[in-house]
Amino acid sequence: MRTKAEIGNSEWFGGLPKGWNMVPLSALFRFSKGLSITKADLVKMGKPVISYGQIHSKQNIGVELRESLLRRVPNDLAGETSPSRVLSNGFVFADTSEDLEGCGNNVRNDSSHALYGGYHTVVLNPRRDFNSKYLAYLFTTDAWRLQIRRDLVDVKLFSVNQTSLNETYVVIPPTDVQKSIVSYLDERCAAIDEDVAKRREVIEKLKEYKRSLIAHAVTKGLDPDAEMRDSGVEWIGEVPADWEIVPVKADVAIGHGSDPVLSGDIPVWGSGNEPFKTCGEYKEGPVILLGRKGTLDCPQLVVGRYWNVDTAFDAKIKSGNLDLKFFYYAATCIDIKPYATNTAKPSMTQFDWANSKIARPPLSEQRRIVSYLDERCADIDEAISRQEQLIEKLGEYRRSIIHHAVAGKIDCSEA
Repeated sequence: MRTKAEIGNSEWFGGLPKGWNMVPLSALFRFSKGLSITKADLVKMGKPVISYGQIHSKQNIGVELRESLLRRVPNDLAGETSPSRVLSNGFVFADTSEDLEGCGNNVRNDSSHALYGGYHTVVLNPRRDFNSKYLAYLFTTDAWRLQIRRDLVDVKLFSVNQTSLNETYVVIPPTDVQKSIVSYLDERCAAIDEDVAKRREVIEKLKEYKRSLIAHAVTKGLDPDAEMRDSGVEWIGEVPADWEIVPVKADVAIGHGSDPVLSGDIPVWGSGNEPFKTCGEYKEGPVILLGRKGTLDCPQLVVGRYWNVDTAFDAKIKSGNLDLKFFYYAATCIDIKPYATNTAKPSMTQFDWANSKIARPPLSEQRRIVSYLDERCADIDEAISRQEQLIEKLGEYRRSIIHHAVAGKIDCSEA
């Protein structure tokens, strides 16, 4: 273990305010591993568990445990005396991270209910009573996490194990100061979190508007006075009378994806999680359709580079009747529900994609629709980007006030 003098003289914290103490984390907590489970062990009903994936979720702010982060395991896998059980005021740390920023991500059990650390986690249970919420705020700071990060090497996956956590120190102010810091941060962070939540709602509404805009354009066209007819396809509904309804295979060759396609330098227009995000300039090239990793609300389409796939198909235009980018926009709207035999992970096969129906306008109108959607979607993407930038700035401000409070740089009793 590092010496107290070494930690005290390090850059992570600096000088201690009068009356504050620096103690090893191991003096406050007992360390243990999370449950040895996999995703296959998760069930709908059972004991609540939180694994590294949920700890790294953007929904997790560390200070409080949100219900949406919890998963469940069978009761026989999580006993009352299990060392993986997280007591009230205990913490669960993710023991791996794909980047340095995530090293030190954790969540505090702020309830008295049963909770268990899941796969790839380290459980910290308190040895005695203390203000764990103060520590929860401290654990969010880059200053504290520097103790973990500075010894990590640049690898694909960073490891944060019991040993690395055991060698860290925490700064403990007097009890009344801890309470003042927590009250101060609760008030200010709540206001910031509320602002962030409102901006996220705006982003979701913009995304929903974008989805509806695309769906309307590729099924109804741009002429509000066009004569309409029934398409015979439920998700398409009525279409302009001069449009054709054709299976994808009429104009598109669907084949199995290959490494050269998956690693091609083609701009990504979408992915399994963000199917409508446009990145970079449009280039002619193959479209990659994913056979898995979709959701009922998220069509399975990606154009360009995509590494984390279960099954992929590449699609190439084989006729002069269909514009590639019109097909991209149309494919993002294809109804996946009929293929959702497993509602948690809807899957479309190569045959499903080939036989899916799309509305095909005359080629000149396809290109008009593409130009229209490119312009409108770019405006929406810009609006989303502005909100995301503001959220990032709010996050930076939140981190700043937490750091200044837990480092004693501001008097929270008078703030």
